[in-house]
Amino acid sequence: MRFFLILLSCCASSALAQPALTAELSRNLTGDEYYTIRYTVEGASKVSSFIPPSFKGLTLLKGPEQTQGYSLQHGELMPYVSFNYIVKPATTGRIILDGAVAVADGKTLRSRTVEIFASVAPLKDAARSSTGELEGYLLRKGEKVEDKMKGNLFVKLSLSRKACYVGEPIVAEYDLYTRLNSESRVVKRPSFNGFSTFDMAPQESGAVLRRTYNGKAFDVYPLRKVMMYPLQAGTLALEALEVENVVSFVDPDQLGNVSLADALRAYGDGKAPAGSVVKQKVVVSNPVQAVQVKPLPESGKPAGFTGAVGRFTISATLDHHEVEQGVVSYLDVTVTGQGNLPVLGKPAVQFPEAVEAFEDSIRAEYDQSRDPGRWKKTFTVPFTVRKAGDVVIPPIKLVYFDPDSGHYRTSFSAPLSLRVKPASGADKIEQKPVSFWNAQTDRYWIWLPVLLALGILILFTVQRVRDAGKRRAREAAWRGSAKEARSEAFSQAAAPKPFVALELDALRPFVDAGDAQ
Repeated sequence: MRFFLILLSCCASSALAQPALTAELSRNLTGDEYYTIRYTVEGASKVSSFIPPSFKGLTLLKGPEQTQGYSLQHGELMPYVSFNYIVKPATTGRIILDGAVAVADGKTLRSRTVEIFASVAPLKDAARSSTGELEGYLLRKGEKVEDKMKGNLFVKLSLSRKACYVGEPIVAEYDLYTRLNSESRVVKRPSFNGFSTFDMAPQESGAVLRRTYNGKAFDVYPLRKVMMYPLQAGTLALEALEVENVVSFVDPDQLGNVSLADALRAYGDGKAPAGSVVKQKVVVSNPVQAVQVKPLPESGKPAGFTGAVGRFTISATLDHHEVEQGVVSYLDVTVTGQGNLPVLGKPAVQFPEAVEAFEDSIRAEYDQSRDPGRWKKTFTVPFTVRKAGDVVIPPIKLVYFDPDSGHYRTSFSAPLSLRVKPASGADKIEQKPVSFWNAQTDRYWIWLPVLLALGILILFTVQRVRDAGKRRAREAAWRGSAKEARSEAFSQAAAPKPFVALELDALRPFVDAGDAQ
C-alpha cells in the first residue's frame, strides 16, 4: 500500500510540475582551487538529451556523473536527474559559462549562465609571489602551528549597523579570511534568535574576493549574507558561524635537496616530497556581537500603523478604467522603498459598498545580490462591481516609521475612478476569479487532487478492513490454543505433586487470551 501511495504522489507531482533546468556552483576552499558544477533537470518524467557548455577557460577534471531520484519539495515528491562536473580554472579572472541545454518531456530547457571568479593564482605558481605571501605556506623550525594560524585564518562578521529600531533592517555578512592553504567547511550556522531573516545571496556563491585587512592581503570567501529584521526591543546577540579547516604547511627542513620553489610547485600539484607536509585541523569562528534594538516610540503613533519601518511610497493602478457590471477587474497596490518590505502586509483598501473583493495575490521583486535600495512588492486584488455607474476607490494610505528622522509618516496613493457599464447578454452572469492558481487556470485541474485524495482514502479503508479480518483470525486461533493449554495445565495440577511448573511458552496463550485465572 505504501508503494502505491508513493506512486500516486509521484504521478501527481509529475502532472502538476513544470520541468526546469537549474545550475549550481560550489567551490572547494583550498589553495589549488577547483569547482563542482551541477546541472539538475527537475519535474520531468523523461530526459531525452543533455548538452553541457563548452567549459571554455576551464580544465575538465571529472564528469559527467549522472544521478537520479526523487526529492521532497513543498510536500510533493519531484523526480530529478543531475549531471555533475568537476572543473579547474585554466586562467585567472572572470570566466562565464553559457547555459546548458536539455530536452525533457518534449520541451527544450536552458539553464542560467554560470560565472567563476578565478582571482587567485594556483599554488604551484606561488613561488613567484612575494615573500610575505610564501610565509603563509611555510612552517619553519621552531614555529608552532597555532601561532602560524593566528591572524591568518578567521571568520569576520560585518554589520551594517549595531543599533536600530524594532523592524529596522540590518545587513549581516559572514566571511572567511585566509592567507593559508586549507580545506574548509561550515559546521555551525547562526540561528538569528529574535530576528526575521531574508537571505541576500546564495550561502556559497563560489566567488573568491581579494581584500587587504590590517595591512595583509587575504583571500575572502563569502559564507552568508542576510537581511535581519529585529522582532523585539533589547540587546540581541548574534551567534557565531563556525568553520572547520584542515590547514597544510610545507616544512622547509624536510625538503632535502629540493628547492623551495620546486617544493611549492610540487605541493600545488599534490606531489610534495614525503614528510614535508604538515596538516592541522582547527575550527575558527567569529566573535559574538550584539545589536541594541530600540522600541518604536508610542508618542505620535498613528492608528493605522501596522509595523512598516523604513522609507516607502505607495501607488495603485487598475487594469481597466471602464468595465461591464459583474466582470472581474484587478487592483494593483504597489509598495516601493527601503525597509522591512519582505515582511510587510497588504495595506487596507476601502472599497465602496457596491464592490465585492476576492482573495489577493502577492508579487515581490527583490534583488538578492545587493542591498534593498529600491525593492518592490505588489498586491493584486480582484474585484467585481454589482451596480452600474461611476465608482471611486479612495486613496490607499501606508503609515510607516522613518528611523532616520525618528517620526511616523504617511504615504498616499492617488484616488482611482472606474466607469461600470450595465451588463449585456451573457455577461449578466457575474464572473468570479479562479483563485486556485490564477485567472487563466483550467478549472478541471482542480479535480486532480480531489480524485487522488479519494483514491488514497479508498485504499486506506480497504487496508484497514483487511487488517481487522487478519486480527480476528489470529484472536480465534489464540483462543483455541489457550483452551487446550488450560485443560492440559489443570489435568497436570490434579496429580499429587507439591507444585506445578509451567514453561513460559505454556503461559503465553493465557496472557494473549486475557485469561487471568
